[in-house]
Amino acid sequence: MSVEGNGKDSARWECEVPFVKPMRLYRLSFWARRERGSLGGCVIAGLSAERAYEEGVVVSGINRDFVAVGEDWTKCSFIFIAPPSLKKATIYLGQWNVKGKVYFDDVSLVPIEQMGLERGLGPGERILEGIYIFKSHWIGPLSNYSSTLVDFTAGFNTNRWVLGEGKYVVYRHSPGFPQRWAKVKVWIWWYRWGSLAVEASKDGRRWLLAGRVKGEGEHEVSLPKDLFPTKSILVRLRSEGLMQVLGYRYEAKLSGSPPDFEGKALFLEVERPSPPELPIRPILSFGLLREGEGRLEVGFKVKNKGKGRKRLILGVKVAFEGEDFSAEDSILLLEPGKRREIKFSPLRLRSWGEYQVVLFAREHGKGEVYRASTSVYLPPLYATDYGRRLPCEPSVEWLKLWWCGPNRKVSRERMPPSGRAVPISISAGRNEFEPFQLVIRPERTFTLSRVEATPLLGPEGARIGRENVEFLKVEYVKVRRLTDRFGCIGLWPDPLPPIKGPIECPAKVNTPIWVRVYVPKGVPAGNYKGEIVLEIQGGLKVRVPLKLRVYDFTLPDETHTRTAYGVWVNRLFHGIRTDEEEAKVFEFYMRTFAKHRISPYWPVPSLARPRWEIVGPREEIDVGPLKFVCDRLKGNFFALLCGGERVGYIRSTLTQFERKGVGWKGTGFGWPSPQFIKSVKFIVKGPERCVTELTAVRVSSAEARRAFEATYRFEFAPGRPWVIVKCLRIKNTDGVRWRLDGFYYLIPPGMGGCKAVNAKRYGAWLWPDKGLAFGGVALGEGISFRLREGHGDIYRPVGKWLSPGETYEDKGPPVVIFAAPAKDRADLKALAERVAREAEAFLKGGLKPTGVISYKHQ
Repeated sequence: MSVEGNGKDSARWECEVPFVKPMRLYRLSFWARRERGSLGGCVIAGLSAERAYEEGVVVSGINRDFVAVGEDWTKCSFIFIAPPSLKKATIYLGQWNVKGKVYFDDVSLVPIEQMGLERGLGPGERILEGIYIFKSHWIGPLSNYSSTLVDFTAGFNTNRWVLGEGKYVVYRHSPGFPQRWAKVKVWIWWYRWGSLAVEASKDGRRWLLAGRVKGEGEHEVSLPKDLFPTKSILVRLRSEGLMQVLGYRYEAKLSGSPPDFEGKALFLEVERPSPPELPIRPILSFGLLREGEGRLEVGFKVKNKGKGRKRLILGVKVAFEGEDFSAEDSILLLEPGKRREIKFSPLRLRSWGEYQVVLFAREHGKGEVYRASTSVYLPPLYATDYGRRLPCEPSVEWLKLWWCGPNRKVSRERMPPSGRAVPISISAGRNEFEPFQLVIRPERTFTLSRVEATPLLGPEGARIGRENVEFLKVEYVKVRRLTDRFGCIGLWPDPLPPIKGPIECPAKVNTPIWVRVYVPKGVPAGNYKGEIVLEIQGGLKVRVPLKLRVYDFTLPDETHTRTAYGVWVNRLFHGIRTDEEEAKVFEFYMRTFAKHRISPYWPVPSLARPRWEIVGPREEIDVGPLKFVCDRLKGNFFALLCGGERVGYIRSTLTQFERKGVGWKGTGFGWPSPQFIKSVKFIVKGPERCVTELTAVRVSSAEARRAFEATYRFEFAPGRPWVIVKCLRIKNTDGVRWRLDGFYYLIPPGMGGCKAVNAKRYGAWLWPDKGLAFGGVALGEGISFRLREGHGDIYRPVGKWLSPGETYEDKGPPVVIFAAPAKDRADLKALAERVAREAEAFLKGGLKPTGVISYKHQ
């Protein structure tokens, strides 16, 4: 199926879905691709529920934009929750502002069931040091859904709620502990008029106004004190205008001593729902055990609403790394009107990674009547498929000694491995360091006074001295917040400090010791034996056998096998106060890297990096209030100086698309910038007017970051705190065809402490404490302002493929870049309007000069 557009419209294919139920979860999946040569816009998909439009903005229904779909078939998918009031539901696939065709195939809409909420908290919820936090993540695969969402009438578009007048969204926060106070943060991304009312309630009937916010940006509101203490709070975001909310955060102080916890859930994709006469409800939970491993519990609840006896086979299949891991099924005979619950034996997952789980039911004579699937992930910290017990004398068996390799994360809680006891056995070449971990998990607390090694004795009297065996203590860092899907909250082994005194070994807790063995040059190859001696306070010595096999080769002092590992010396984490301390800490890291033959990305610390200053060729244009400086060997067109202080820069950056699978996260997109200014051509160079054309060049080439030339025109007026900027042309100077999706009049700020303000025709960085604004205003349509988090994005969409040597000529309006006094949004609005009037008059020759322009060349 295909949908076609002319570049300025929106078109779609629709299909009514009467089986969609209010406030139920569904996954919409499909494959899509664009025809070769199509330009601009994006693929859209979603659910229409009495959907309407207002000024081109979706005000009801659920939409998702897929901007990364290219000319290759791409799998698209997202989960959403259907609106609570649903008269008629329709799914749609289509295009928005695409010039050309978009093709679709293999469309599916399947129910999703949320399972396995632990402690009542779902994704986005967490408890950290007595504070409950919920933070939205609407750009993720769950789109508009979270377990805290209870009601909404607002529309949803890709990553934000779209609220017309009277529309609302309601969240319930019940962390399981009494709340003492709470506050709410909302991020308004797009604002047209009116205000957003933030209201709170205990019961959903009596609502108290916490505050009203308006305008783009971040807003914080404290909830009324009369609501607390309470175990549960409802928060309603109600629109009294027209706006879009990009983010929502709720934070509450809890009573008692709640443990740190990260909410999570399983989402079961119901590929074949059970028939009405035989409702089947899965039972599914997955937990991480303190002693290690993951525990997966599976079962079914079944009721026979039919008239005859049902003979069923209920089962579960688990696969790991593409291979069957476990399978179990059970036969059930169910009489009419009866219900049964069946639970399978809990399944323990020992290897870290992702497991695929399939639940199914087959009815005798009818085949499969129910099928659902999901996946569960076991973090490395909870893996227990490694390690060997160590042989011990019966009198010291209480020490529970075991060992493992260096590439394992040994948690504090995991149980010692079972099975046959095996001595420590490692192997290495000459001139190589080989580490392993010796783990103590005693049944009672004791103090380890000292740990040392005996000499390792080998063939024909060969000897490796004890000085070649080094001992380090494995310490732990408490991870309170996840940074990626591979981690989990808890104590993670990370630092390796030297052992400088007695070690306290608590009962029933793992205490790992990092042992690093160096094999000197010149020792004979063969098998060596020695011991590690643990001396317990009181004089008891425990001897642990160690075997080493030395290979008959010697590694060179210089390592020629390439590696590239990241290392970052964080001053806060290490308690560093001076550059000298940072250099010392970095040296410790480098010594460890060298011993293990690891190369870092950057071999010197930041404080030792050479600093370069480019002083020419340089052009300076001074209009009075502002000075514009062009360092031609840098990629910026100009740096703006106000009162001698660098306010920011003017730069060209492109949005390039090449092909799916390359670029940012494989989307095919890249954002290359110029590397230097090729030419500065003065068209007019006088005291009352200056017009110059600058050509910026990128010569390096990488996938989705291809070479190009960009020529911009700049017009200066004396005594005015602005410059008129216009992109003239962009040329593909690469040998590869790429699509120019758009370009930026980029204005990154040069000072910290600024706040981004965006409107339809202008955008700026605002420094309230300095009373200064730095931004731009468009002199026409076709320019969007999206300044945020250091990105000075003044964007002009294009959507044109450029072959090698081909040039794009821009027909869009100019942009006026300014830097002038302003204290708040009202000042900024008046400033932008005044700058636009002055610039338009200047272009028509109707603006009188108020000074002279001076020039300097170096």
